[in-house]
Amino acid sequence: MKNTDIFKLASTFSKKEAIKCAAYLSHFTDAKPQILKLWEIIFDAYKSKKSDWTQIDLTKEMVNQQLFGSTEDDSKARAIRSKLFKHLKSYAEFLQFQKERSEDGQYLFRYAAKRNIGSLAESEHKQLVKTLNKNIGVACLEQQYKASKTYIDTLILDQRKKALPDYQTHFKYFHNYTLLKQIQLYCVMLNHAFIANSPLDKNFEQKIQNIFEEASKVEELQNIVTLYKACSLMLKNDTAKYETLKELMEQYDTSINIFDKKLIYVFMYTFCIISENKNFINETRLIYLKQFEDHLLHEGDFIPLMHGKGLCTTVLKLTQIEASNNRWSKEQAEAKIKEIIKEMPPQYRKACQQFHMGILSFYFKDYKTAIETLRKKIGFPNAFFDFDARTVLLRSYYLLDDGDDDTFLNQARAFQEALRYDKSISKDHKDGYKNFIYAIKSLNKARNFKLEYQGNLKAMNTLSELETFLTSKPTKVASWISQEMEVLGYTSVTTKD
Repeated sequence: MKNTDIFKLASTFSKKEAIKCAAYLSHFTDAKPQILKLWEIIFDAYKSKKSDWTQIDLTKEMVNQQLFGSTEDDSKARAIRSKLFKHLKSYAEFLQFQKERSEDGQYLFRYAAKRNIGSLAESEHKQLVKTLNKNIGVACLEQQYKASKTYIDTLILDQRKKALPDYQTHFKYFHNYTLLKQIQLYCVMLNHAFIANSPLDKNFEQKIQNIFEEASKVEELQNIVTLYKACSLMLKNDTAKYETLKELMEQYDTSINIFDKKLIYVFMYTFCIISENKNFINETRLIYLKQFEDHLLHEGDFIPLMHGKGLCTTVLKLTQIEASNNRWSKEQAEAKIKEIIKEMPPQYRKACQQFHMGILSFYFKDYKTAIETLRKKIGFPNAFFDFDARTVLLRSYYLLDDGDDDTFLNQARAFQEALRYDKSISKDHKDGYKNFIYAIKSLNKARNFKLEYQGNLKAMNTLSELETFLTSKPTKVASWISQEMEVLGYTSVTTKD
């Protein structure tokens, strides 16, 4: 069943969503008893595995036996599964609507306006205006404009009202929204231009500066325009403006709209990543964690899988920074990783915890525990987890005091085979892993030479060849390879990850 569309969709449901699914199917769809029974079988299997979708071991034959009294997977069984999948898609749409409703905040207002419930529409409109006036951002201006349009439609429908539609204010809302939207899109363009090191057209830049000047004269826009102005200057490589923007983000933290906040943090992150200033390396990690803590990375109830992986990796890196006053302890890192994993989709939690706890052990030089943890038989969520785990395993075997060549080389061969058969990742990523295998085997070869009588020259020649290789071939964890070359006595290493 794990390869069916039903299972793939159902496994995205949280525990609460899975529990409520039966009620939705019963009351809001025309699902027949056999369809409801099929969901019941799946849900019972889910409950029996402590609400962990990854642990369910149902097969189609097992389900058919319970549903029809026969293991045969005929057209009737397939039709029942197809109908359940249709209803589960409807439930997923409902869940998405619930999420968007909470973000939009205007569904009841629009309902009251369309159904001509004047008093309810009036009170909802007042509440909306009050809420929106407290916040700043492009999304707020868009909602102001939409709310204004709905309110005008209400006045037109309700002829009993003496109030006339305020088209002047409606136009102002639209004008303010379009001004700020253009500024926001300009910053998005600058962000991409900054990444690609490709400046924008000067005539276009001048037009945007005129828009900035016009927007800055609008009292309601001044705070948010100040934020985006600092963003635009920062993305032109003005380092001082990063600190300015950081202070402004703290100043407007409670009033800036969540969508604008997300975007500005992306700009700040890009700047820190690309900036040549080494002081910004740690800043990228803090920005990423700040986004997590402010719930900016969540999609619905959970953070996406790769954000979870990135955040945990960020925490791991914080245990390795040079400044001892900012370095995280193993206990701090473990607690934060577990906090992050709790916010990930349930089906990934067990594998992600195993993966990151294994790497944490590696970072604290407990290579035996790292090997034991990462070799446990559990399916990783995707190939990146699998290959990154294999990378850490090889490094652990290499660094073991009592390690042996046979085990190390067997792991390297198994890694090469896994890469050969994988079809899910790009050639560039594959090459990075393949080059790492070659590099660590060369390290091992050089280390063995050094153990031989008068083998130091052979070792240095091997490492010299490895240096040439690393300077021309993109290699995973190349900086670690360089460090290990220095441990073996080789100097003048110039590599990049």
